[in-house]
Amino acid sequence: MKMEKQKFIIVSLLSLGIMGGVANTALARDVIEIKNFRVTSNGSYTPAAKKYTSSNTVINLQQTSGGKRVDVDNYSTGGKWVGSTTCWTNTRKSFSDNSAPGGRYNLKLSNKKWGQDNFSVTGSWSPDSY
Repeated sequence: MKMEKQKFIIVSLLSLGIMGGVANTALARDVIEIKNFRVTSNGSYTPAAKKYTSSNTVINLQQTSGGKRVDVDNYSTGGKWVGSTTCWTNTRKSFSDNSAPGGRYNLKLSNKKWGQDNFSVTGSWSPDSY
């Protein structure tokens, strides 16, 4: 009886460890913080991040004075364009693109709105929304 109880405890602990490892893997994602990131008409590239799931790309920009439009292009680190969107500061936006799990991507943030001056943004982005 004592041996069966020990086996049960060992198997239970191993199962919990395996489930915990799977849960951590499923929740992994790269989140890139950007601070005082300059947005110009030519655009600037964020640091790259690895994509882990087939979920949407997400960008979260904090408020700037007056609210600004930001044009967002997503590129693989090899330079291939995989998608784009337009968002506003003080907004979190999730968008679909052609990025694939296992790849590394960076965003090009630009200011293509005629008459809008260059500005800086702070926020974050991730190639995975979960």
